[in-house]
Amino acid sequence: MKHSYQPGNKLGNEFLLWIGILAILIFLLTFSITITIINIPLFMVSLWFSRAYELVGLTFSTVMDNYLILMAYLNFPWIETLNMPDFPTSVNAAIHFMEVKHLFFLNYGAMVLSALIAAYSLWKLKASRNVWRLYWPFKQLRWLPIIIIVILIFNFNAIFVGFHELVFQNDYWLFNPATDPIILVLDESFFLLCFVSVFLIIQIGIELVYRAGKKDFEERILGNYTKTPRKRI
Repeated sequence: MKHSYQPGNKLGNEFLLWIGILAILIFLLTFSITITIINIPLFMVSLWFSRAYELVGLTFSTVMDNYLILMAYLNFPWIETLNMPDFPTSVNAAIHFMEVKHLFFLNYGAMVLSALIAAYSLWKLKASRNVWRLYWPFKQLRWLPIIIIVILIFNFNAIFVGFHELVFQNDYWLFNPATDPIILVLDESFFLLCFVSVFLIIQIGIELVYRAGKKDFEERILGNYTKTPRKRI
């Protein structure tokens, strides 16, 4: 069966297509961030191999208990106060964690909204037999996350600082280990793992969309082309 792309409404179709692509990309980003946030084993692995718990004179399990308290505060709106029993929290650090909490919920909201728009766009593309139109855009993006990961690995410190300066309007993210020893276990290597995790998940998502578009392209476009009888001259 041939595709039903409507050339008479080309401008409208193009607009809806690129809105859909943008929604898919935003969903992949926010979904990847969400999965990384709730990936407690990621912190466990980082803490275990870095042995950062020794820097604060606590056991592995004690640090994990405090980390779970921190994550509960950041993820549950009904928890309004951060109180880690084994880690003091300065006023500036408390403000920073509150800002992070707001960013988490902004991410969750964007994920839900983009998921709805992306799902509708994919449904429209499938209904009109135009999933193949995702092939070319996502082919261009196919290896972008891997390239970003390589750049992160070799220049993470500068990127990490730049990210914080862009996202936060103050310098409260610069923790003093003397007043906020939590920073000794939330070290740079852990955040590098988090960034790598985000872009690896995005890579998987882009690959899945690319493959779906490619399959539809081969079936509907190349398939129809090879089946079209050629006129003799």
